[in-house]
Amino acid sequence: MGMGLRLLLGLLVREFFQTNIRGERINEWATNSTNLQMDTNLMATKIILPELSFETVGACFDAYNEIGGGRQEKYYQRAVAIMLLKRKLTFEAQHKVPLLCEGITVGWYALDFLIDGKIALELKSGSRFQKEDYVQIKNYLSTCNVPLGILVLFGKSKVLFQRVLPPSIPSTYF
Repeated sequence: MGMGLRLLLGLLVREFFQTNIRGERINEWATNSTNLQMDTNLMATKIILPELSFETVGACFDAYNEIGGGRQEKYYQRAVAIMLLKRKLTFEAQHKVPLLCEGITVGWYALDFLIDGKIALELKSGSRFQKEDYVQIKNYLSTCNVPLGILVLFGKSKVLFQRVLPPSIPSTYF
């Protein structure tokens, strides 16, 4: 990786990822470019499933670019499925997640996508994430026993995403 690209990556990382999902400040990154190589290596070891999550989020952006903003969630789900297939990612759409009481199934939820058995992908359509969205994805993470959840919000003029970790992952990861 060239020095210019490394510098740009480091600046972007510092700008966008200065706190983890729990809102805790991450102080391990250097504040100048002399330590940039160390920082990008540190970042690469601390990100959960970097390649798979990059491809997953990329498929969501591709879907948005293809069908545009302001659509219903069900249309984004269909478009994301097409883009996941195009990227040759293994996934299960509408993955059934049981709701248990004393070990007995009392109901079922449907996770939008389970990617490669490792990422819980939940899509939303609207103007902002809601508290309930985070509760929902954290429940899926616990029940499905996967290391990473990704919430994606399709808005009228933008796409937002948030990486969500289960409580069992140390807070220095994201």
